Amino acid sequence: MPSAPTPPHRSRNAPGRYGLTSLGLHWALALTVLSTAAVGIWLMGLGYYDPWAPTALWLHRALGVLAFCVLLLKLLWHRFQPKPPLEQGLTRFERIAAVSGHHLLNLLVFALPITGYLMSTSTGDAVPLVLGLELPALVQVSGVLKEALPKLHAAMGFGILGLVALHAAAAFKHQFFDKGHTLQRMLPGRKPLE
Repeated sequence: MPSAPTPPHRSRNAPGRYGLTSLGLHWALALTVLSTAAVGIWLMGLGYYDPWAPTALWLHRALGVLAFCVLLLKLLWHRFQPKPPLEQGLTRFERIAAVSGHHLLNLLVFALPITGYLMSTSTGDAVPLVLGLELPALVQVSGVLKEALPKLHAAMGFGILGLVALHAAAAFKHQFFDKGHTLQRMLPGRKPLE
């Protein structure tokens, strides 16, 4: 008697949906990016001598490093586990916008911690993380670049928030106005689309 076909492993992507690993990495990245941004905005509002400033700075750095690591894991996972194709029914513009938006978002999430690292190590000091771990000061910047880094870092951070807002708005538009299956593909516990 022939055996039934083996269903695809739930951790892997399927043609109609993302697997649990992709979903976990997506939502972990979203959480770390938004948490890093929230702490960054809080940090911007604190004065240099505010008693919370050192804690906020440490937390912002640690979350930024975590977001960077989650992004690298996500990119590595998608290298070996290709994403499902975009939904049917998207216009050419929507397809180009979706792919371009994802690439730009990944680029900014990759580059933003690098600018933060360069700012944090510009004095030659290591960046303290958790459990006594530190990021060593491998590169030091000075002059015009050192002065430009805080503004560049903030602009990139707000750029990420803008792209995240567009990403979420597009997902809701496709789900609720276009009657697509965007959220079904991105939330765990949903059946794969055929």
